[in-house]
Formats: sequence, C-alpha cells, structure tokens
Amino acid sequence: MDIDQFCVEMEQAHHEAIHGGGDWRLGRQWPGEWNRMIMRALRNAEADAGRMLTRNEILDIVVATMKRDRIPVNFTPWSGR
Repeated sequence: MDIDQFCVEMEQAHHEAIHGGGDWRLGRQWPGEWNRMIMRALRNAEADAGRMLTRNEILDIVVATMKRDRIPVNFTPWSGR
C-alpha cells in the first residue's frame, strides 16, 4: 500500500490538533498523537491475530478510528502541495 494514496483534506488547526493535542509544538510527543495511537492499535491487532494484518483489516481499523475522531474518510492521493 502506498500511504500517499490515503490522504484526507482537513483544516490546518484540526491537523495540528490530532498531532499535538491542541498544541502543535508538542508534535509527536503527545501520547494521543494520531501516528502513535494508530500504530499502537495496529500492532495490538496484529498481536491479537498472531499474524500481520491484511490491507482490508488495516483499513477497517483506520477508518473506524477516523470516524471516531471525526476525521473525514474521503481518501485522496497526495497532491504534493
């Protein structure tokens, strides 16, 4: 899977909030930061399954988390902006 095919458009403030908990200066240091949180969920799911997850299993977890966090689930390829 190419991660650049699974981007979403969102306001800059929302993007900063999910990566810094409302304080963009915290970046990836915040425990609830999106990348840390989603990778932890995927690692746990793989541990529970005892194998690597399939593409669809990964997408199911990511989409469910996006919906929970009110992140739009309208994937678009990265445009390089």
